[in-house]
Amino acid sequence: MPDMEEWRGVSVSQTFAVTTQDVDAFAGLCGDRHPLHCDPAFAAARGYRDRVVHGAFLGALASAAFSAKLPGAESLVLQKLDLQFRKPAYPGDQLTVTLDVADIFASVQAIRLSVKIRNQQDALLCTGTIQAGIPLSAHEHDQRP
Repeated sequence: MPDMEEWRGVSVSQTFAVTTQDVDAFAGLCGDRHPLHCDPAFAAARGYRDRVVHGAFLGALASAAFSAKLPGAESLVLQKLDLQFRKPAYPGDQLTVTLDVADIFASVQAIRLSVKIRNQQDALLCTGTIQAGIPLSAHEHDQRP
């Protein structure tokens, strides 16, 4: 059984440059072509300075930071991602995802991390949590009800 305490106090950050091409590719991949994400004129008519980056895209960035930066993440699986969107992200933003280990649940081999996503002006755009745990073996997974 892994020592869950190895994650206590861990904090990691990763910065991503979000381009118009990224937003277009994400819209194509997920099929969400809402005009708020794809049409600058539509977004401007609703008071936004540009089209708005998909919230699910921000979730993908949090997942990417989790898997790329968290020491020992290869021994964990992301179980839950919960985000609250406070301000919009736009193409051209530099977004920094910060993950801090908030709780350790040794009895169930899981950790909870706080998520904060800020832009290049340090505005807090998104907060939330990630829950991750030690994965079940394929056999254990197949035996679940």
